[in-house]
Amino acid sequence: MSLPSLNRRHVLFGLGAALGTFALPGCTLTPVYSDRGAAAQRLNLRYAAPNSRLEQVFYQTLSARAGATRNHDAPELSVSIAISESRIGLTTVSTPLTEYQIVAAANYQVRRGDEVLVSGRRTATGGYQRSGQLVANDAAKSDAEERVVRALAETVRLALVAELSAP
Repeated sequence: MSLPSLNRRHVLFGLGAALGTFALPGCTLTPVYSDRGAAAQRLNLRYAAPNSRLEQVFYQTLSARAGATRNHDAPELSVSIAISESRIGLTTVSTPLTEYQIVAAANYQVRRGDEVLVSGRRTATGGYQRSGQLVANDAAKSDAEERVVRALAETVRLALVAELSAP
């Protein structure tokens, strides 16, 4: 390799890097799932009164990510959450832990007066383990339900952003 070709390669690489440095400040990328991206996707919604602890967790999670308004003319989001539980990993081998799966389903509607603007159904799943301790079992189930409902709220938020921002 000769010295002039090596210098030419370094010069071309340096020019390319310099041009790229000056061209990139105008470009920005914002992830949809980041807090900053979520802040740009605020929804102008009111939330219905929760009928259960899990609906309250859903509304709190959604309002923290999508915002809330006190404007009485804003559309109102109402949700109905159903939880089901099933044992998974059935086996004849006895173990101290038993696996369970939680499935949460949300039926939601966005209304303005009597008009339904958006409606849909979303589901989310999660798991937890039971042992021989009753208090620990109840705590694990409650924690798993709340985690699943938080994931469900995020799924509904993304669906609402897509549906309400469509032309």
